[in-house]
Amino acid sequence: MKMPWLVEPEDRPYSTVLEIKSIPAMVLVTPDGKVQFFGHPQSPDLWKALKKIDPGIEAPGS
Repeated sequence: MKMPWLVEPEDRPYSTVLEIKSIPAMVLVTPDGKVQFFGHPQSPDLWKALKKIDPGIEAPGS
């Protein structure tokens, strides 16, 4: 799957705005700016959010 990745600058503007307090954290944002998922990348809720975007996607090992 191709997707853009973002590396945050040292002053942490995105963590501040998104209130990220721990790592790892995954934020899945639609092209129109809506947050579809915010949480730990191993959460099953991430895959539920990804399935809403692409019903054919499967979690590794499933």
